[in-house]
Amino acid sequence: MTSTIFTSIPPTDGRTCSFRTKPVGKVFNSSKISTIEGKSVRHERWRYTEWDAGRNGTELYDHANDPREFNNLAVEPRYAKTVLELKQLLEHRNSK
Repeated sequence: MTSTIFTSIPPTDGRTCSFRTKPVGKVFNSSKISTIEGKSVRHERWRYTEWDAGRNGTELYDHANDPREFNNLAVEPRYAKTVLELKQLLEHRNSK
């Protein structure tokens, strides 16, 4: 079971949104509990998440076509540009 705190980011049209800087997820399994930091950015269409700066996975969800987040698109080559743009935005927001 994984829990996360999701964040909002400034949409591309220049409006402002709140942004949480220190979301943390906890991963539970039968042998131990470990803390893995997850950071997300939320665009009006997309949510992008990195776990431990991408070392423990990335997620990309298209809320226009998959509002319940069943299909992780982060590893699909046709979404590489979207992943890169949101990754850069996440890095920019976390550098403040």
